[in-house]
Amino acid sequence: YPEWRCMFVGAGDQDVLSNLDRILKPLGSRAEVHGLKPYDEILDLFARSSIIGVPVFCDEAFGRTAAEALAAGAALIATNKGGLDDILQRAGICVEPTVESMTDALELLVGEMEELIKEQEKSWTNFDYSVEQSALQLEGVRERLFESL
Repeated sequence: YPEWRCMFVGAGDQDVLSNLDRILKPLGSRAEVHGLKPYDEILDLFARSSIIGVPVFCDEAFGRTAAEALAAGAALIATNKGGLDDILQRAGICVEPTVESMTDALELLVGEMEELIKEQEKSWTNFDYSVEQSALQLEGVRERLFESL
């Protein structure tokens, strides 16, 4: 897929990052590997990304990275670990925590523009953690609280 670029950003074992760097070397400037980045840079990357992968391999209570990816309107591929299941109920592609599963989902989105657009639209329309959605939920809690008094 010569028209695509990829960037790996985040914490990771130095050996893993070095291995990624070695594997991706043949792609030249189309692939970059970075460690942690400042939060404002991450949000800027999300805003410019078509697809975001969140390969979590441990039980995470709430996947903020996945929620922010959906809020940015990117197609999301994430593993079915911990709290990510909750975020991925109506948007995103949920896969087993294996390299093969992540690769298959990525190839689907990169190879079929219709699938990519469908997943991006799901991110916008089915995102349950928007300011508007959260305000509606809080209003419902407030109303139930006052009704019970």
